[in-house]
Amino acid sequence: MKQPHISEQEKAWRALAFDYELRYCGHCNTTTDIKEANFFGSAGQYIVAGSDDGSFFVWDKVTTNLVRVMRGDDSIVNCLQPHPSTCLLATSGIDPVVRLWGPKPEDGSKEDREVVNSEDASGELGRRCSCQPEANECRSSGSDANEHGISCTRAS
Repeated sequence: MKQPHISEQEKAWRALAFDYELRYCGHCNTTTDIKEANFFGSAGQYIVAGSDDGSFFVWDKVTTNLVRVMRGDDSIVNCLQPHPSTCLLATSGIDPVVRLWGPKPEDGSKEDREVVNSEDASGELGRRCSCQPEANECRSSGSDANEHGISCTRAS
């Protein structure tokens, strides 16, 4: 089979291209595309992103370990924005609600929206996301699994 001609410009672009350096696994986007992932923390030490299962995820930027999963909505969380000068995160989805998140509940009580067991979160995530027939998912394991046992999911 004859290979298509590749221009010099295309060759130059390919020479400068590189694949991702780190992967942050656990979230699922089959109903909507991921709209954004953001740096979070006083020195940008965390990555935050929403998910179609109504959760939002916080990863350690350097290790890619999942630090926390929070139930952010009954439906979809697709927008997260950190406050520029204080520890506050705004989340929203497809409903008309914006939630503001601080480091702890003001009264010191336990946060009831925190997903304590990340393995439970990944199992629920798998059940909710794998029921989307149009998703064409490919689950991987091995090097893509972080220490919390969450396998990355890629949708094509």
